[in-house]
Amino acid sequence: MKTKNISMFVAILMIVLASAIGGAAQHEHHAQPAQQKPGSMDMSKMMQEPHHVLVMAYMQNLATFAKALRDQVDSSKTVDGEFARAAVSEMRRSFDAMQQHMADHMKSMPADMQSHMGMMMQEMDTHLSAIKQSLTALEREIQADTPSASKVSASAGEIVKHIDEMGHSHGEHKM
Repeated sequence: MKTKNISMFVAILMIVLASAIGGAAQHEHHAQPAQQKPGSMDMSKMMQEPHHVLVMAYMQNLATFAKALRDQVDSSKTVDGEFARAAVSEMRRSFDAMQQHMADHMKSMPADMQSHMGMMMQEMDTHLSAIKQSLTALEREIQADTPSASKVSASAGEIVKHIDEMGHSHGEHKM
């Protein structure tokens, strides 16, 4: 996963949030310009928030290991059990840590910002659910005596696809 894709996803997320919050603020104050309210968080600060930074790093790590597993299996047409178990173990660790930091990041946001993120969070939850399902399928498959290369590749590919879709923006190249 390219850092640029993840960064673009975050930038788009922040722009949409800024628009929603700015629109709500202008509506509340009618013709007055939107100003940051006490207790609210501006977009640049939100992107620099430590939990957010860690979410992005863990997401990139998850994508990197999924892509490495997919590519290794696709090139050899077999599953090296030791390699697959190490990659999937790291993917699980990264996914779990990413989810924890996402929750902590959401807690750090002001309530008004959280309320404007509903639809976006639903879309992200859909991708996270699909990633979790594919990761669980990978964990089961690599425990088999003879893991199926096609199943391992497909599940790892699904993880890469969903992370890419989370960060995909205007014709950028997929992994």
